[in-house]
Amino acid sequence: MFITFLLLNIFVSYFVVRNKEKKEVRHNLIWINAPILGLLLITSFFTDGIRVVIPYLIFSILGAVLLYYYVTSPSKKVAFFVAGLVLIAVGVFSFESISGVSDTFDGSYYLDLYKKFVNK
Repeated sequence: MFITFLLLNIFVSYFVVRNKEKKEVRHNLIWINAPILGLLLITSFFTDGIRVVIPYLIFSILGAVLLYYYVTSPSKKVAFFVAGLVLIAVGVFSFESISGVSDTFDGSYYLDLYKKFVNK
């Protein structure tokens, strides 16, 4: 879920702000990310899951900063995508170490889902 969240957050934000001016980009990125990150932070306090939410907060903000620098200087398109992939890879491994979850690449869920469809 973490990988999907980062990909959606970065690329949906990109498509929203790609043709905007510098001032509008900053304003739109704040309004795109603030409600989502605020909701994550508030729910983590009520569920005692702050260790799971910390990587979401950190890497979403880093993704927004990366996106801001890309949109303000669009000549570095390849660098943006490489940095986005590196950010996601580092985010996954830090998510596993901070939250203690080690089943990010566990395929058993997909195997069970496949078995349900095949056995019907």
